[in-house]
Amino acid sequence: MILLRILIIFSYFTILHSSTVFAQSLNIGIQLYYDKNFSASLEHLRPLAIQGQNEAQYLIGDMYYFGYGLPIDYIEALKWYKIAADQGHKLAKHSIGDIYYYGKGLPVDYDEALKWYRMAADQGDEAAQNTLGLMFETGKGSPINYAEALKWYGMSANKGHLYAQGNLGYMFEFGKGLPINYAEALKWYRMAADQGHARAYYSLGLMYENGNGIGVSYIKAHVLYELSSDGGIKDGEKFKQKLEAKMTSEQLSEAKLMKKECFKNYKNCNF
Repeated sequence: MILLRILIIFSYFTILHSSTVFAQSLNIGIQLYYDKNFSASLEHLRPLAIQGQNEAQYLIGDMYYFGYGLPIDYIEALKWYKIAADQGHKLAKHSIGDIYYYGKGLPVDYDEALKWYRMAADQGDEAAQNTLGLMFETGKGSPINYAEALKWYGMSANKGHLYAQGNLGYMFEFGKGLPINYAEALKWYRMAADQGHARAYYSLGLMYENGNGIGVSYIKAHVLYELSSDGGIKDGEKFKQKLEAKMTSEQLSEAKLMKKECFKNYKNCNF
């Protein structure tokens, strides 16, 4: 009886030690991954992935997908993502959706993309929720369904996803599946702009220039177009130049001062 108790205690501490070593090796592998020391990270992660650790499996999938320390191999990435996804890893499910959506290593398949994005979205992945909204809005993998698009955009936007906030603003501005509502459009564009969303700057600029739901302000529109242009929106520069033809020298000077304050701190802009 005493021997049995000793064996039970010994087994317990052996398992506890093994679990601790397992967790430590995973943490080291993850840290090395984010330190961009991919070869060393792989030495820690691969044995854990083979033993069934889904975070290790997911990160190895990323290494193959992005070419982090390994040659880019989308099929190998898909293999590891699916192994992790089978164990419930939501970001792995999202990544599988990306492979099918963008046709990485295999033909574009919107039906498969929609399936995997939905699985990730159902687990609360806000980026997948936003992409689902986009697919329902544009009819990829499903007939166009604005109600579904609004649902998924809304879920993602309420979690703070800046692209979903911008997309939701667009739906309200142009009445996609619901009446045009400029106040709601402004609200969501402003939320996205507060997070640095260049397309939201551009959309707000249009609303200020045209007075949609807000008083016309060429000064604010000018600054917003410039912010959007700096963020990579080509039409931002084009619309800024067109707007300048309608502005007085005083307005241009004021816009220049406002831009200076905005570049110091966006919250100073008061858009």
